[in-house]
Amino acid sequence: EENLPHIFEPFFSTKESSGLGLAVVYRIVEQHDGKIEVESKPHEGTTFIIHLPRRPHQVKQELGSNAVNV
Repeated sequence: EENLPHIFEPFFSTKESSGLGLAVVYRIVEQHDGKIEVESKPHEGTTFIIHLPRRPHQVKQELGSNAVNV
């Protein structure tokens, strides 16, 4: 729990790794106007939830002629 505030910081790691993976993921999600949530329970596991917005052109493609500009 004490590590959660730091997990997206570059080079932070609790293992023998570079600590760049989550920092890179965070930046990519942020650049796409998304957000990332973390749920973690000791000895049970960690879940990352990534939310990315739908882009208007994607919605138009999915709805076809019934599309509305958003």
